[in-house]
Amino acid sequence: MKKPLLSLLAVFATGVALVGAQRGTATPQPGNAANPGAAAAINGLAPETGVGAKYGTRDPVSCQSRKLPAKGAPSPELAALYFKCGRERVSHDSSNSLDLFENVKVEIGKGRPYNASDSSLTDIDPSLAVYPIRGSFDVYACADPEHMSKPSTSSNCRVNQDVHGNGVCYQTTFSDWACIMGYDIDFRTTKRGVPGPK
Repeated sequence: MKKPLLSLLAVFATGVALVGAQRGTATPQPGNAANPGAAAAINGLAPETGVGAKYGTRDPVSCQSRKLPAKGAPSPELAALYFKCGRERVSHDSSNSLDLFENVKVEIGKGRPYNASDSSLTDIDPSLAVYPIRGSFDVYACADPEHMSKPSTSSNCRVNQDVHGNGVCYQTTFSDWACIMGYDIDFRTTKRGVPGPK
């Protein structure tokens, strides 16, 4: 499963920044002995090659595997990566816009038992703990230049910075992790006509 399609530098260039949550610990770094799962997951990352070129941005990130950790809570690194992998994509509506997330910071709360409010989560395994998460990030939405009256890849994006969200990390019945956060955007603070992240 190890396909080093992204170097560590390329992963850090996606703008994933993270903070430790539990007991005020410092942010674990990929590759540390205390956090081998993060390094393995990073090696399992792969961009959707070529998708970003038409938008003048980096490619969206996808995860080849979401199996780690096998037990216990995901690290802040993994939670942020799984969140990005689940949300970065080209929209399927008529706008054909590309959504990207930068400067993702995640905190992980104490695990709790499954409850009825979790029933809408796709393929959730009700026998396993659910972990509350909260975080902040920059949200980019980049227009397809082909849909612009004046095509450009230097001013085709809009961004909302320091958006706050909350949600959960959970395991599915296939033992895959999913980390999701809902959020609201104040469009009064939207910066328009900006280039996308590279």
